[in-house]
Amino acid sequence: MPKTSRHRGGTIDGLAQTQEQEPLLLGKRIVVRDGRIEFMDGSGSLPDTVLDRDSAGLLRLTGGWKLEGAASTTDTVTVRVTGDAVARLVVNADGKLEWSSGSAAADTNLYRSGADTLATDDALTVGGYTTLQSAQTNGDFFSLGDVSIGTVGKGLKVKEGANACMGTATLVAGAATVATTKVTANSRVFLTSQVDGGTPGWLRVSARSAGTSFTVTSSSNTDTSTVAWLIVEPAS
Repeated sequence: MPKTSRHRGGTIDGLAQTQEQEPLLLGKRIVVRDGRIEFMDGSGSLPDTVLDRDSAGLLRLTGGWKLEGAASTTDTVTVRVTGDAVARLVVNADGKLEWSSGSAAADTNLYRSGADTLATDDALTVGGYTTLQSAQTNGDFFSLGDVSIGTVGKGLKVKEGANACMGTATLVAGAATVATTKVTANSRVFLTSQVDGGTPGWLRVSARSAGTSFTVTSSSNTDTSTVAWLIVEPAS
């Protein structure tokens, strides 16, 4: 049993129970005094880590806390409200954060997916203003408000190529068929002459086959202009 230093009053489980107790030394690394637990390196140096009561129902740690798990999925920290069936927040040993409602399994997460990259398998809602130096989405991007480009010289860029939403077509005898799977029955197709040729006329979409192609026709059957086109879909 560890020796205790002298104190006034009785003891409970070997701890001094007085308001004016002298420090209780447990080996060479732990000191208990005035309700605090102080930790040392055992070399005789002063304590460098302290655990004490900060306020009602709250402990305070002065120093660091190192948590290790046997596996990356080991729960190193769990947080729950009294009465919860499962933890509302779990920190895994690999740093992954998982949240739940407290009554069912975790359904939201945040984790490191690679170098310099945070990821979530779920949704993220930001109630305030968000600034992004750059951004990329591999799926659809939805905005519930206006999309504004607030810097002069910046704009909208659309990739062109096979089955694109934007491109050019050259008229032959005043017409051209544009093959693209992106055209639908509801597509708004915008046309403008990029390079005039022959006798230019006014342009229109004269026919379309949803998911296949659309036809650009000029009012002039000698129009050989290069026509730029852009497909925009109405939002649902």
